Amino acid sequence: MTADAPVTVRSGNGGLVIEPVALELTIEEAEARFPAEWIFMAVTYSDSQGLASGGRIIAHAPEHDAVAEQAHHWIEAHPGQPNALFFSGEPQGIIIV
Repeated sequence: MTADAPVTVRSGNGGLVIEPVALELTIEEAEARFPAEWIFMAVTYSDSQGLASGGRIIAHAPEHDAVAEQAHHWIEAHPGQPNALFFSGEPQGIIIV
């Protein structure tokens, strides 16, 4: 694992656990791997209509604010690079359409 490789940090029985994140996932794979979490990815490929379909996971967590902060830092460091921030679970609360 390199110093800039994306990782997940969580609490485990023996303290903090650091896990590498797969570098390239489709959006569907990311949703399956990180259910009910906010996911921020650097988009590296799109579908035929130009919509994001996958990329490199930069951050993921159940808490929006933690991922949004990482997304903010990444966007500042990579201006103009395509990215996506999305929730992989069912929406909670009231939905207005």
